[in-house]
Amino acid sequence: YGSGVEIPSQAQMIKKSPYAGKVNLRYADPSIWTEDQVAKDGSYTSFQKVFQELGIVFAKGKTDDIACMERLEQEWFDLKLTSDGKVVKTPKENPTLKIFEGLEFLWESLINLRWSEFTAKTEEEKGKKEEIAHAGNDPWDALKYWYLSLQSAAIVPKPKSSDPAKPLAG
Repeated sequence: YGSGVEIPSQAQMIKKSPYAGKVNLRYADPSIWTEDQVAKDGSYTSFQKVFQELGIVFAKGKTDDIACMERLEQEWFDLKLTSDGKVVKTPKENPTLKIFEGLEFLWESLINLRWSEFTAKTEEEKGKKEEIAHAGNDPWDALKYWYLSLQSAAIVPKPKSSDPAKPLAG
Protein backbone atom coordinates (compact mmCIF):
# COMPACT_ATOMS: atom_id res chain seq x y z
CA TYR A 1 0.00 0.00 0.00
CA GLY A 2 1.42 3.35 -0.98
CA SER A 3 -1.27 5.91 -1.70
CA GLY A 4 0.26 8.99 -3.28
CA VAL A 5 3.63 7.28 -3.85
CA GLU A 6 4.82 6.92 -7.45
CA ILE A 7 5.03 3.34 -8.75
CA PRO A 8 8.84 3.28 -9.16
CA SER A 9 9.18 4.35 -5.51
CA GLN A 10 6.62 1.74 -4.43
CA ALA A 11 8.53 -0.93 -6.34
CA GLN A 12 11.77 0.08 -4.59
CA MET A 13 10.02 -0.03 -1.19
CA ILE A 14 8.75 -3.54 -1.95
CA LYS A 15 12.20 -4.71 -3.09
CA LYS A 16 13.87 -3.26 0.03
CA SER A 17 11.45 -5.02 2.38
CA PRO A 18 13.25 -7.53 4.61
CA TYR A 19 10.69 -10.12 3.45
CA ALA A 20 10.92 -9.39 -0.29
CA GLY A 21 12.90 -12.56 -1.06
CA LYS A 22 10.67 -14.73 1.11
CA VAL A 23 7.35 -13.81 -0.52
CA ASN A 24 6.31 -16.11 -3.37
CA LEU A 25 3.06 -14.42 -4.31
CA ARG A 26 1.97 -10.83 -3.92
CA TYR A 27 -1.74 -10.12 -4.31
CA ALA A 28 -3.21 -6.89 -5.62
CA ASP A 29 -6.55 -5.32 -6.34
CA PRO A 30 -7.83 -6.61 -9.71
CA SER A 31 -8.43 -3.01 -10.79
CA ILE A 32 -4.67 -2.55 -11.40
CA TRP A 33 -5.02 -4.83 -14.48
CA THR A 34 -7.28 -2.25 -16.17
CA GLU A 35 -5.42 -0.65 -19.06
CA ASP A 36 -6.39 2.93 -18.33
CA GLN A 37 -2.98 4.53 -17.77
CA VAL A 38 -1.34 6.49 -20.58
CA ALA A 39 2.15 5.16 -21.36
CA LYS A 40 5.04 7.31 -22.60
CA ASP A 41 4.35 6.29 -26.21
CA GLY A 42 0.69 7.38 -25.94
CA SER A 43 -0.72 3.85 -25.74
CA TYR A 44 -2.61 2.57 -22.74
CA THR A 45 -1.16 0.31 -20.08
CA SER A 46 -2.07 -0.90 -16.61
CA PHE A 47 -0.48 -0.34 -13.22
CA GLN A 48 0.13 -4.09 -13.15
CA LYS A 49 2.26 -3.93 -16.32
CA VAL A 50 4.23 -0.98 -14.97
CA PHE A 51 4.97 -2.90 -11.76
CA GLN A 52 5.89 -5.99 -13.78
CA GLU A 53 8.37 -3.96 -15.86
CA LEU A 54 9.94 -2.89 -12.54
CA GLY A 55 10.28 -6.53 -11.43
CA ILE A 56 7.23 -6.73 -9.14
CA VAL A 57 4.71 -9.41 -10.12
CA PHE A 58 1.23 -9.58 -8.62
CA ALA A 59 -1.55 -12.16 -8.66
CA LYS A 60 -5.14 -10.92 -8.85
CA GLY A 61 -6.72 -10.79 -5.44
CA LYS A 62 -10.21 -12.10 -4.84
CA THR A 63 -12.61 -9.34 -3.85
CA ASP A 64 -15.57 -11.11 -2.24
CA ASP A 65 -16.09 -9.28 1.08
CA ILE A 66 -18.93 -11.56 2.19
CA ALA A 67 -16.98 -14.77 1.50
CA CYS A 68 -14.01 -13.45 3.47
CA MET A 69 -16.19 -12.40 6.39
CA GLU A 70 -17.88 -15.80 6.46
CA ARG A 71 -14.53 -17.60 6.48
CA LEU A 72 -13.21 -15.34 9.23
CA GLU A 73 -16.38 -15.95 11.22
CA GLN A 74 -15.78 -19.70 10.98
CA GLU A 75 -12.16 -19.13 11.95
CA TRP A 76 -12.84 -17.00 15.00
CA PHE A 77 -16.21 -18.19 16.34
CA ASP A 78 -18.14 -21.31 17.21
CA LEU A 79 -21.79 -20.87 16.26
CA LYS A 80 -24.43 -22.54 18.35
CA LEU A 81 -28.19 -22.56 18.05
CA THR A 82 -30.07 -22.13 21.31
CA SER A 83 -33.35 -23.90 22.04
CA ASP A 84 -35.25 -20.67 21.34
CA GLY A 85 -33.71 -20.40 17.85
CA LYS A 86 -31.06 -17.74 18.48
CA VAL A 87 -27.51 -18.01 17.15
CA VAL A 88 -24.83 -17.53 19.76
CA LYS A 89 -21.29 -16.69 18.65
CA THR A 90 -18.62 -17.84 21.05
CA PRO A 91 -15.02 -16.80 20.36
CA LYS A 92 -12.80 -19.82 19.72
CA GLU A 93 -10.22 -20.40 22.38
CA ASN A 94 -7.33 -20.86 19.96
CA PRO A 95 -8.03 -19.78 16.37
CA THR A 96 -5.29 -20.45 13.83
CA LEU A 97 -5.50 -16.94 12.35
CA LYS A 98 -4.58 -14.25 14.85
CA ILE A 99 -4.04 -10.52 14.44
CA PHE A 100 -1.28 -9.17 16.66
CA GLU A 101 -0.79 -5.66 18.00
CA GLY A 102 1.96 -4.92 15.48
CA LEU A 103 -0.68 -4.93 12.73
CA GLU A 104 -2.38 -1.83 14.09
CA PHE A 105 -3.46 -0.57 10.65
CA LEU A 106 -5.17 -3.89 9.89
CA TRP A 107 -6.85 -3.98 13.30
CA GLU A 108 -8.06 -0.40 12.90
CA SER A 109 -9.34 -1.17 9.41
CA LEU A 110 -11.26 -4.22 10.63
CA ILE A 111 -12.97 -2.46 13.51
CA ASN A 112 -13.95 0.43 11.22
CA LEU A 113 -15.50 -1.67 8.43
CA ARG A 114 -18.99 -0.49 7.56
CA TRP A 115 -21.69 -1.71 5.21
CA SER A 116 -22.55 0.52 2.26
CA GLU A 117 -25.88 2.18 2.76
CA PHE A 118 -28.47 1.89 0.04
CA THR A 119 -32.09 2.95 0.14
CA ALA A 120 -34.66 0.21 -0.29
CA LYS A 121 -35.58 1.78 -3.64
CA THR A 122 -31.95 1.62 -4.89
CA GLU A 123 -31.67 -2.00 -3.80
CA GLU A 124 -34.91 -2.85 -5.60
CA GLU A 125 -34.10 -0.93 -8.79
CA LYS A 126 -30.44 -1.81 -9.16
CA GLY A 127 -30.32 -5.15 -7.37
CA LYS A 128 -27.64 -3.90 -4.99
CA LYS A 129 -26.35 -6.49 -2.61
CA GLU A 130 -24.65 -6.03 0.72
CA GLU A 131 -21.12 -4.77 0.32
CA ILE A 132 -18.44 -3.11 2.38
CA ALA A 133 -18.14 0.66 2.07
CA HIS A 134 -14.89 1.21 0.18
CA ALA A 135 -13.21 4.00 2.09
CA GLY A 136 -10.09 3.73 4.21
CA ASN A 137 -10.05 -0.06 4.19
CA ASP A 138 -6.91 -0.87 2.23
CA PRO A 139 -5.58 -3.18 5.00
CA TRP A 140 -8.89 -5.11 4.88
CA ASP A 141 -8.53 -5.47 1.11
CA ALA A 142 -4.97 -6.77 1.49
CA LEU A 143 -6.06 -9.32 4.11
CA LYS A 144 -8.98 -10.36 1.91
CA TYR A 145 -6.84 -10.90 -1.22
CA TRP A 146 -4.41 -13.08 0.71
CA TYR A 147 -6.90 -14.91 2.93
CA LEU A 148 -9.26 -15.86 0.09
CA SER A 149 -6.30 -17.26 -1.84
CA LEU A 150 -5.70 -19.84 0.89
CA GLN A 151 -7.22 -23.24 0.48
CA SER A 152 -10.24 -23.29 2.72
CA ALA A 153 -10.75 -25.94 5.33
CA ALA A 154 -13.76 -28.17 5.03
CA ILE A 155 -16.79 -25.98 5.37
CA VAL A 156 -18.56 -26.61 8.63
CA PRO A 157 -22.25 -26.01 8.10
CA LYS A 158 -23.84 -23.24 10.12
CA PRO A 159 -26.47 -24.38 12.60
CA LYS A 160 -29.89 -24.71 11.02
CA SER A 161 -33.22 -23.91 12.49
CA SER A 162 -35.96 -26.51 12.28
CA ASP A 163 -38.41 -23.61 12.07
CA PRO A 164 -38.39 -22.03 8.56
CA ALA A 165 -39.84 -18.85 10.06
CA LYS A 166 -36.59 -18.41 12.02
CA PRO A 167 -33.77 -18.37 9.47
CA LEU A 168 -30.30 -18.00 10.88
CA ALA A 169 -28.19 -14.97 10.16
CA GLY A 170 -24.40 -15.13 10.12
